[in-house]
Amino acid sequence: NKKGKLFVVVGNQTFSSAIFNTVDFMDNTNATIIGEKTGGKPNHYGYTKTFLLPYSGIKVTYSSEFYKLTEGNENTIIPDIIIEQTYQNFKNGVDPIFEYIKNQ
Repeated sequence: NKKGKLFVVVGNQTFSSAIFNTVDFMDNTNATIIGEKTGGKPNHYGYTKTFLLPYSGIKVTYSSEFYKLTEGNENTIIPDIIIEQTYQNFKNGVDPIFEYIKNQ
């Protein structure tokens, strides 16, 4: 739990329950958040429920609760260290976030 030794990797596929985890790490540890902006908002609807429409039998899924994890109304969580994946790195099999953490 030392700054510069504990990392939480986030990106544009970080949303829903992963947002809860990220905010918990931000609030309760000395973790460094690293990667790309999250795909989900810190304050968001969740806890999905489902029901079947009676005549068509189509399954409907909906979010039933609003979670306010931060005081603001941010559209994303911005990492402490922004490292974006490039096509060139992807093509060459290089993970710049892993490389950064490995060198710390």
